[in-house]
Amino acid sequence: MNDTHRTRRLGRTAATAALVVAATGACGPPDPVASPARIPDPVDAPADPAAVPRAGVLAASAASTPSVPAGADGPAMEPPPVPVGGPAERREVDEVLRRYDQALSDLSAAPEAVDDPADPLLSAWHQVVPADSELDQAVRDRIRGRRGEGVRVTPPGGALSYVHRAVDVVAGERPVAVPDADEERSFTWCGWSPGVAVRTGDGAVVDDLVGHARGTGTIRRPPGGTWVVATLFETELSTLPPGSPDPCG
Repeated sequence: MNDTHRTRRLGRTAATAALVVAATGACGPPDPVASPARIPDPVDAPADPAAVPRAGVLAASAASTPSVPAGADGPAMEPPPVPVGGPAERREVDEVLRRYDQALSDLSAAPEAVDDPADPLLSAWHQVVPADSELDQAVRDRIRGRRGEGVRVTPPGGALSYVHRAVDVVAGERPVAVPDADEERSFTWCGWSPGVAVRTGDGAVVDDLVGHARGTGTIRRPPGGTWVVATLFETELSTLPPGSPDPCG
């Protein structure tokens, strides 16, 4: 991904995986290292952000897909339209993202939980992100790194440290010919992070800038199962002053 907007690291590793969050709160020019309070880039994020749609439908459309050449038996046939999701599908995605943000905010505030199988915070996380998935591993590795440097992220005023909201949704459906296939929703999202990075020992603030990001993602549900977050990629990132309001509202 493009590191143009990332901010100075202050000697710490980045946070956990999917949105992007607050950068450093100190002076000095930015460098291409993530700050402790931002979420890291997910595994296998596209190398070229320009190649990922940042708004609108996330799959090829009829306008961008060649028509079947006309034959002797009739005119060219257009491919079927992409099934764009409506308000119901967007609410569906937002509910999964709400669970993701709650679990992510809780783990980020209690980094010791990421390695404790008996901790209910880790259990709640794995109810929305499959255990040992690439997203799970990327998030927990970043929290471990931050924990090793004595930093955790606390939500301001009891709210969430990380927030994602669906923008556009593709309402993909389970193929009729494959009844046991997973159902998926692809989407673009807008996110922000008002979370504050503090030192675990004395609670001193080390990062209170607000991160603002956009990206793409997918949720997945097996037959008879519940929705989980399968992927979450960041395609745009900027930072806002401390105390900035929600830019995605």
